Parts: sequence; structure tokens; C-alpha cells
Amino acid sequence: MNEEYFSKDDGKALERLVCLKIASLAEKGKIINELNQLAIDKAVVTLNERMEMMNEFRAQMKDQQATYITRPELSAYEVRIKSLELDRAKLEGKASQTSFLIAMASSIIGMILGIVALFAK
Repeated sequence: MNEEYFSKDDGKALERLVCLKIASLAEKGKIINELNQLAIDKAVVTLNERMEMMNEFRAQMKDQQATYITRPELSAYEVRIKSLELDRAKLEGKASQTSFLIAMASSIIGMILGIVALFAK
């Protein structure tokens, strides 16, 4: 069983074919790696842009939050508003009392004039 399936020339041709296939695969691998690196670079740029937008959004939220009223300030304003409402109610009550007194005086004057007119005839 000392038969050779390939001659030396066939072996060299086969070796060249295998070397060419390996070189072709290596070239394809190199191209694939370059494409992967391009995709990674684009993803990094996109991610950086997105992170920058998120940071801008956070800064806007922080600025907006700085304009909000705090709980202690709100409580102080509520106390002041209640005080002003009470003062207004007192003033309205005094105004109503003054209106009542004017109406009462007008009616008393009217009654006196009516009585005088009765006795004057």
C-alpha cells in the first residue's frame, strides 16, 4: 500500500491553492476587521453625540429646577397669603359696616322727614 494519491506536482499545486485560499481569507478578515472598526467608530461618535444631548438636557433640567419654589418658601408664601386674605376680609367687613351705617342714617333721615311732613300739614 505504498501508493501515492498525488504526485509532487499535484501536492505543490494543492499547496499553492491552499496558500491562496488562506491569503484570500486573511484579506477578507482584514476587510471585515476594517469594516467592524468603522462601525465601532461611528457608534462611538453617535454615542458621544447622544451623551452630549443628554448632558444638555440635564443642564436644562437643573436650570429649570433652580427656578422652582422650595417647600419652605411655599409655606412662607401661604402664611402671607392667608394674612392678606384675612386683612381683605376685615376691610370688606368694615366697608359693609360703613354701607350699613349710611343706609341706616338715610332711612332715619327719611323717616324724620316723613314725620315732619305729616305734622306740617
